[in-house]
Amino acid sequence: MNTVSWQPLSNETNQDLTSLELNVLQTESFDPDTSSLSKNRYYWRIPPRPLNHVTVGEILAVPYLPEARIVSARLVDGKLPTGVVLFPNGFLIVESIDIEVGNYPIVIETIDEKESKVTTSFSIKFLNTCDWTDTHAMYKIEQKKVDLLSEGDVLAVPFDKNGPIKAAKWVIGSLPPGTRLTTDGKIVVENKKMLIPDTYSPGIVTIDAQGGVTFFVVSVSISNDSIEHRVN
Repeated sequence: MNTVSWQPLSNETNQDLTSLELNVLQTESFDPDTSSLSKNRYYWRIPPRPLNHVTVGEILAVPYLPEARIVSARLVDGKLPTGVVLFPNGFLIVESIDIEVGNYPIVIETIDEKESKVTTSFSIKFLNTCDWTDTHAMYKIEQKKVDLLSEGDVLAVPFDKNGPIKAAKWVIGSLPPGTRLTTDGKIVVENKKMLIPDTYSPGIVTIDAQGGVTFFVVSVSISNDSIEHRVN
């Protein structure tokens, strides 16, 4: 059995580039009423994708901005594709490349740390292989001292060889307080006074100019060095 690593993928030539990637065939819409979210909006999932674009460790679906941390998840109806595993945090992840073409309707129940239960129904669909290829997007992340940051400073920026980022969506985890995600995928300081030194790991989806979708778990660190000298 293949082992899934939980460390973000890294670029060998640049250690500040990290991502967990989902490469798909078609453009994803972020309208809440489209199929990008399940009917009750508690899961984000990838659009249908060809089997030759699937790799071990890829995240296929995640709980969508849960109000509290997910501590338990179970399949209550349907059948997961062979090679796909449901983890206790609600993530659906590829564990081995034994997946068959098809549409897999499933129902998942998640329980958060406040003991609230949510049942979500959606489908994961895999297509036949195709010749279309996409170059994965990546994120460039700079660690900065909090007292040196100002409104408008960029903490993280994506780039993609397939063209500029056309849309971005925050789907899980936490953005640093006092920051926002722009439509082209940048994490930008919006209110310097709200910044809190820490490391934050938001899950972000981006779409490039050719419709390629990448899902990232981005680690953004704000240092508290010299915080006592910060000028407000």
